[in-house]
Amino acid sequence: MMLSKKALLGYSLGPIGSSILSLMLIPVMAWGLSSDRVADYSLLTILCSIFLLFSTFGADQYMIRNYHSSENKDLLLNESLSVSLVFSFLLVFILFSFDLVNLISFSDEIKFDGVLKLAFIILIANINRFFATLLRLQESAIQYSITNLIPKFVFLFSIVFISVYEYSVSLDVLLNIILFGVLSNFLTMQCFFKFRLIKKIKINLGKFKCVISYGVPMLFSGLAYWGLQATDRLMLSELADREELAIYSIAIQMAGLAMLVQSVISIIWTPLALKVISNSEGELSTNFEKKVEEVSLLFGKLILLVLLLVNMFSWLVPYFLPATYNDIYKILTLCMLPPLLYALSECT
Repeated sequence: MMLSKKALLGYSLGPIGSSILSLMLIPVMAWGLSSDRVADYSLLTILCSIFLLFSTFGADQYMIRNYHSSENKDLLLNESLSVSLVFSFLLVFILFSFDLVNLISFSDEIKFDGVLKLAFIILIANINRFFATLLRLQESAIQYSITNLIPKFVFLFSIVFISVYEYSVSLDVLLNIILFGVLSNFLTMQCFFKFRLIKKIKINLGKFKCVISYGVPMLFSGLAYWGLQATDRLMLSELADREELAIYSIAIQMAGLAMLVQSVISIIWTPLALKVISNSEGELSTNFEKKVEEVSLLFGKLILLVLLLVNMFSWLVPYFLPATYNDIYKILTLCMLPPLLYALSECT
């Protein structure tokens, strides 16, 4: 079933808006935060993502898999979310018991109140994941895109506010900003659902074994993907100084703008290709295979053009950033390669 033009436009609002906010956030972070805090924020996002991965335990994917075939969707939400909350509380207990947070080289030690804030971030972000997934499954395109933009907008607004009033930014302040972002997202989603679903949440472990058996492979798959995304910054935090980690973090954030190319493929080309496949009877025509080759070649040329332009004009980037980031142009093109090559693989 093809999405309508309105739905496609709604879903495109998320990645395009996120890219615009990321572009605005780069100079704001570079000028408004010290290199230590930029490095800390990068490590915090990595930490939150791995904790969220373990706390959901693939239960959100179980809900996606069974949503359209389920006769009682509220029960399915309760069953999936209940399993996820069990692992969330287990993870929080481990955090307080073994002080895992401070195994990562932050510039300051995260104390008890910081770990408590991190625990709240995990629990709320976990619930947010399920409600956002529900919006996606219900094809509420604009609402789904808005929920993807809110945390980034809150962070951007907070850093601008802090910079204007010249407040000092500690690791604890960064945790406060992230917590405020997930809380804002939670309240926004409850408004979308008119606080109806949150009242229906009940712990139900009747399908615990089924959810776990489905979620474990998803967990390992997600862990492998997280490793590819996070290992570089974790290694730099141990082997390089904070300034080098900050430079790399800003470069990676700039490279995230390459996701716009992937968004074009996901929003325009992929649904079009799926429409042709669904309407075809039997084997696909030679013309369609030829069209796939033509589109792949077209996107290959587009990606090559983007890389050439970035390489040609990357020397201008340091003029918009503090002197700390003068060397960023040396690695910007290399940081662009992974998301662009991934985008190219999607169109084939």
